[in-house]
Amino acid sequence: VVKSFASLKYVEQTYKPQEIESRWQQRWIDEGTYEVDNDDPRPSYYVLSMYPYPSGPAHMGHVRNYTMGDLLVRYRTMRGDGVLSPIGFDSFGLPAENAAIKTGTHPRIHTKENIEKLSGEVLGLQEILSNKQARGIFGEIQLKDIVSKALPSDSYDFQFTLSNGKRADCIIYLPEPQGNIVIDSKFPLEAYNSMITNTNEVDRNRNNQQFQSSIKTHIKDISEKYIIEGETADGAILFLPSEAIYAELHANFSKLVNEGFESRVWIVSPTTLMATLNTMRAILKDERLRRQTSHIRAELDLLYKDMLRLEGRIINLDKHFNLASKDVDEIKISAKKASKRVFNIERFEFEELSHADSSDKISSGDAKKIEGDEVSKKIKLI
Repeated sequence: VVKSFASLKYVEQTYKPQEIESRWQQRWIDEGTYEVDNDDPRPSYYVLSMYPYPSGPAHMGHVRNYTMGDLLVRYRTMRGDGVLSPIGFDSFGLPAENAAIKTGTHPRIHTKENIEKLSGEVLGLQEILSNKQARGIFGEIQLKDIVSKALPSDSYDFQFTLSNGKRADCIIYLPEPQGNIVIDSKFPLEAYNSMITNTNEVDRNRNNQQFQSSIKTHIKDISEKYIIEGETADGAILFLPSEAIYAELHANFSKLVNEGFESRVWIVSPTTLMATLNTMRAILKDERLRRQTSHIRAELDLLYKDMLRLEGRIINLDKHFNLASKDVDEIKISAKKASKRVFNIERFEFEELSHADSSDKISSGDAKKIEGDEVSKKIKLI
């Protein structure tokens, strides 16, 4: 039973897979729909990722799924294999049916709309990457995102104009002797794509030369524009916002990397740039700590004086505790003797206690005072 969304009526239909599918399979065989003429001399390699469901818009699940397949395709291509990696839409199944039921749209209409939307989004990304200006902005945005997450906000600037009038994508303010270092973003995508897609040996060699020429030009421009004695560091950074291009460069064009070193231009990818920025952050932290050394030393001196003062007050407090403890002991003695007297009075026992027992260990000073009082009384009586 299939529900017709156009007429909102139930139409009795029976799907017979043995009959329907076998008919179409025979037609595909007769027409050679899936036959491929492969004259590529490279070793064959096949990568199949799950086809996306056109039952909803693109989301991060698509990114996670197809990034892994794309990495494998690029890796095998760089290894010299002829890679076939088809892509399409899994538009026949339960997800498409459920989406059609949920939206109240016929599955064919809903599926077609989503395929057009997904294709448009992919084409939009392709347009960005194929347009030099848009691609440059894409690289600058990626650079800005990485730098702003790795360094303090007061340690860098974007679109900074140097004394020679040249504008740098980014400048990092490092202390001496390192000096301020410039980062420039470059994205030689056309040369790279032409190099890895062409199978003809002649065309491939020509594309290799174009790729090398593009990188050399970028290295030369950065060396001449962004390394200024007394204003910037003695080197600059070329940022490639593509791990694939960076890997290709180091795997097959190590000479270009060495030429960059000789020109004092260091080539980095998003991953290696993050590692480089972590080193810069450590340098900035050490410099800020050095600047605060005198303040830290003064605070330590004050802390030492506070500790000495605290120690003296603890000693005085300990003396007070000892005196208080002695007074408490004497109070206990007096209380005990007073209690004994009360007990004797209750029993009518009035025998006199010795002077030593009745006194609470009077001090010599107090005894002299009492003796003086007795003498003064006698003088008054006379």
